Amino acid sequence: MINAVLITGCSYGLGNALALKFSKYNCHVYAVGRNRSLLEKLAEKSSNIKPIIADITTKNGRLKIQELMNSEKKSISIIHNAAILEPRIFKLSNEALLREHAETNYLAPLFITHSLLPWIKQGQRILHISSAAANLQIDGLMSYCTTKAAMQFAIECLNVELNSDKIHCANLRPGMLDTPMALKQRSADPKHFPNQDYYLQLYKEKKLIDPEVAAEFVAWVMLKTKASDFSKNAWNIYESWHHRHWLPENMIISELS
Repeated sequence: MINAVLITGCSYGLGNALALKFSKYNCHVYAVGRNRSLLEKLAEKSSNIKPIIADITTKNGRLKIQELMNSEKKSISIIHNAAILEPRIFKLSNEALLREHAETNYLAPLFITHSLLPWIKQGQRILHISSAAANLQIDGLMSYCTTKAAMQFAIECLNVELNSDKIHCANLRPGMLDTPMALKQRSADPKHFPNQDYYLQLYKEKKLIDPEVAAEFVAWVMLKTKASDFSKNAWNIYESWHHRHWLPENMIISELS
């Protein structure tokens, strides 16, 4: 049973919605992020939310998380939600930007999972918030696509090692969300991001998903699915077969073209 969950990237967007959603399901939420004021405001909304002000790309930030878990002595699950996306075609990119994507989207989740293994007991789950970009070649998003692809495969490899300990891992695609990340795509310099028009059109046609809706999907996957189903599926919010389990009857989520 999942009673406590560590969620990264909780300052805003999906992470913020996830922290609130899991707190409503009576989970003790460790909400990780870099923005102190936003996380403190989040924690004011529920006594189940404990903010952790930490930069997951730094060793000191990850050590802060590890030390807190050691003092709490709770069995935890993890949702790796934190990610960065900076639209930039490869020839205009630089080493710092490539490293930032790798450290945030790929290395930090692995480092955190490894350091917290003593508190990830039998029956707990590790979820990585992935993206359709993990299997796409998007002009201007190479750094994002490749790091998401790497983490997606890493989760599959972790299942091979950890399922025998009854720890289950999964990837989940929450869809195109109405978040600051989507705003960054719409407002990018077209010379850095040739696909900008597509994302502008999605916004104009109101096809972006509310983070609270995606959070409900994540909660259902984490809390209400069988362990064997959890780890064998690459969860996609656009697949309609599971909508009846968690999506309100008057709401429709259609696959993007």
